[in-house]
Parts: sequence; C-alpha cells; structure tokens
Amino acid sequence: MLRGKSYGQGRVVVFLHGFLLDSKGWEFFRPDETRYQSIFIDLPGHGDSKSFLPDSYGLEYYAQAVTNFLLKQGIQTYDLVGHSMGGYIGLRLMQSETPPERLILFHSNHWADSEERRKNRDRVGEVVRTNKTLFLRESIPLLFDQAALYTPQIKAIVDRALSMSPEAIIHIAQSMKIRPDRADIVSKFAERCWLIQGEQDKLIPL
Repeated sequence: MLRGKSYGQGRVVVFLHGFLLDSKGWEFFRPDETRYQSIFIDLPGHGDSKSFLPDSYGLEYYAQAVTNFLLKQGIQTYDLVGHSMGGYIGLRLMQSETPPERLILFHSNHWADSEERRKNRDRVGEVVRTNKTLFLRESIPLLFDQAALYTPQIKAIVDRALSMSPEAIIHIAQSMKIRPDRADIVSKFAERCWLIQGEQDKLIPL
C-alpha cells in the first residue's frame, strides 16, 4: 500500500511528484484547506513508498497503485496534478476505472521518449550501479533554473532521494522509457486536460 498525506477538506486534488522526488515537495503548495482536500502521495520506489516495486517494467503498476490507494480511502471523484513522471501516470489514470475529472500536467508532457532520451534512461542504470550519490547530485540540480540560487532546497531533495535504492531508480527510469505516446488521451479529453509549463524548464521545451 502506498503512503500519502491528506490536508484540508472539500474537493479532492491528488498531487503526484516526479522522478527522484517525493510528496514533501508539494507541501509549499497547499490549496485553500477550507475548499480542497489535498492528497500528496509517495509513488512506488520514492519517499515512504520506496519498498513498493513491481516485477516488470511499465507505468501500469504505478497507476494501479495510485488507484488502489484512492479506493482504499473511499475516493472515486478527484482532480489530479502530476509533475513530470506524475503527469505520465495521470495520463494512464485517464484510462482507468476511476479516472480524474481534471488532469493538470505540471512541467510534464504526453509524448513518448525520443531515441536519445531512451539511451539516456539506459545510461541511468550504468551510473547508478556505480555511484548512486553522484548520479543524484548531478541529476537533481538539472530540475532547477539557476540552480546555484537553490542550494539548500536541492541538498534537501538529494538527501531524501539518497534513501531510494539503485534498483528503484533503474526500474522507474526503464518504466518511463517504454511509455507510449498519449496524444490521443489529451485529444480525447481535451476539455479535462491542462498543461502548466515554464519558459525556463531545461528538460521539457515550451
């Protein structure tokens, strides 16, 4: 069972973090707690859910784990905000038995990995098996524009990510590598999908 925290009451909004991050990254961003119930989930392999990993690659397990978590909480109606990998899982959930009513892709996208990106996912395994700490210290600052301005925040994220096992990091990278293009989902549910993107995002072009 995944781990997560809930704040406030009202319309349910589920927040899914990105690769190498965890639910603590959302805590600065709680909607009005008198109007919304915010649920911050640690995805499999991350944070307090780091012991949960499937045997085979793919994001289907991650999406089903989120569904199971919500159903156990008695939640069937919700909106979802997905950052990066969390957005990929959100797109998969749009095809589930309990899809979000609204999906916000936050610094995320709906396309499949390019060939170059897939090769980079494979390199993750090579580096992580040799030196996980070096990989995290080099990868996480890439999420920030002007990373030197956020040294304490980056250190805190790296310190938390160090608890992830090399197996989890590799499994998640490989699962993202084989995800399909989801343009059809965004097109089919165009009135229910939003994208929030930044001009200074180094990883996803505006």
